[in-house]
Amino acid sequence: MRTQHDNPDREARVPRAPTTDAPAVDADALARRAGPRPPDRLAPGEVVQLQRSAGNAAVARVLGRQRSQITLQRSEASKELLKTLATPKVGEGQAIEVQTQLVKELETICNRRYGHLPEKDQPPTLKLGGVLIDWLPNVGKTYMPTGGNTAEAKQQRKKDVQDLYEQFVTYPFAAAQFVNLDTNDPRGAIFAMSDRIGADVKKAGLGPMVLENTLKTMLDAGQFEYLRLAGLPNAQWKILVEMHYIRYRPKDMAGFHKDTMGGSLFVNLNYHVPGHKLRGPEYVLNPPTSDEHDKLIYGTAETAGTLPKAFTDDLTELRKELPKPKTIESAGTVEGSGYVAFVDEAIHHATPWFGGRYVTPSEFRAFLERNHKTQFDEIVRADRKYQKARRKKGDTEPKPGKKSGGYSQIVTEEDRFAKHMNRKIIRDDELGKWRTWLALATVAETEDDQKKRVTKYTREHFKATMPGDDFDRMLEDVGKQPDAAREKAGAGGWYAASIPKADLSPVRPGPEDAPTLTRTASSKDLTKDWPEQIPEDVPRRFIRSWVRAVPESDAAKVRWT
Repeated sequence: MRTQHDNPDREARVPRAPTTDAPAVDADALARRAGPRPPDRLAPGEVVQLQRSAGNAAVARVLGRQRSQITLQRSEASKELLKTLATPKVGEGQAIEVQTQLVKELETICNRRYGHLPEKDQPPTLKLGGVLIDWLPNVGKTYMPTGGNTAEAKQQRKKDVQDLYEQFVTYPFAAAQFVNLDTNDPRGAIFAMSDRIGADVKKAGLGPMVLENTLKTMLDAGQFEYLRLAGLPNAQWKILVEMHYIRYRPKDMAGFHKDTMGGSLFVNLNYHVPGHKLRGPEYVLNPPTSDEHDKLIYGTAETAGTLPKAFTDDLTELRKELPKPKTIESAGTVEGSGYVAFVDEAIHHATPWFGGRYVTPSEFRAFLERNHKTQFDEIVRADRKYQKARRKKGDTEPKPGKKSGGYSQIVTEEDRFAKHMNRKIIRDDELGKWRTWLALATVAETEDDQKKRVTKYTREHFKATMPGDDFDRMLEDVGKQPDAAREKAGAGGWYAASIPKADLSPVRPGPEDAPTLTRTASSKDLTKDWPEQIPEDVPRRFIRSWVRAVPESDAAKVRWT
């Protein structure tokens, strides 16, 4: 399958197969020749001669050594750029036609492989392969495309991205290539209900499409400029972008998490929801760190870190300089073929939730029993006595307006209830609140109701009885319980982030009495012009890219696959 660029010089290709009519060449001897070139640097004619005699493997080895020398030393500017890239960036798709055709072809593969299965049994996430980046061409020049929002600036930006992209895929020795990650990517990820289709993607000729969509997104997002400034890739570390095709993301799925398996520099989400605008992820910038996760990425005295030191040095400075979070933000409005890009190590993110955070009746009752046991026990006891008295009298207590001693005695239902209550435990002015809370906490729920989270109490239900800060603290209290639900926007998903290979990590910094995080999406004034949830029959579909740094030994396992 061709891309829109039908010129072979603009496509990523592996070198041609070796021929037998050229004399053998000693690669090491060529590399050791005296002259102005540095060691392991081959002239163009020698590269062709070596290719013909020794084949792709030898060329790859020599070029790998050669290209690894063409890098910049890490620059202080990389730290500043990483800080900028940490906040999720929303961008326009730079290869919309390519991505549209790619998704169409991926669906053809999926229908062929899974069409005989019921929809609920088809995998929602597919690992479709990767892009290996061995070196950066023209590394002495910037990779940052033109900025600006005018029509002219956007047109120039597309041209810049196209020109930069072509440098990566120039025939015959492309700096980047599509690779099949089905069986040879030991540090890659695959999840339950997922599958690998890299071989199908390659067989269908979709590699150039994957390559173009991926590289143009990274270029537009400024990620290649960061790599250039950080001196990546180099002899020790290569860049391997792992891609997943998310056919549908459940719309009731929410909860903070990290995508990274310990080796990701960036995460890109290329959406494919034509004709619709949608909300980008919600996120917390510069959240509290996880000691267990940091041991993985930074390394310890006994183990090497899973990320390059150039990146972790920048990450350390980023964490120091960015303020502690006070809000849960939204990435904003994304066009149906746009993208969101971010530094996964710098944020926790979540699928956007449409509606308020909530607790269920059973969660609310458990919260009251943990934090207000004396008052809750008293309101339960008083209510039982009151209901018993009503049954005993046949519900014939005095009605309002009955004459008593010559005066009109107004007896309210609340007055009748108060007679059964211990006013030393619950004051008269708190009786209405506690009766409301009792009613909310004692709604009958079946086990299935609890599992499906049928009844949901948002801050609107507590508007008259619980200040907003107290509601947020209740969410935290519910969320930090060991059995707190994370699925379907459960309170546990707002309290802590799920990090692969590490424990749950709380999202709010500071002591227990520190201010809670204000959620931007909870403000009706701010969200009135935001996109609504996309229709139920329209899948929230996207291609997810993990821009990973991998040791050269791992890159060697997938190169040319």
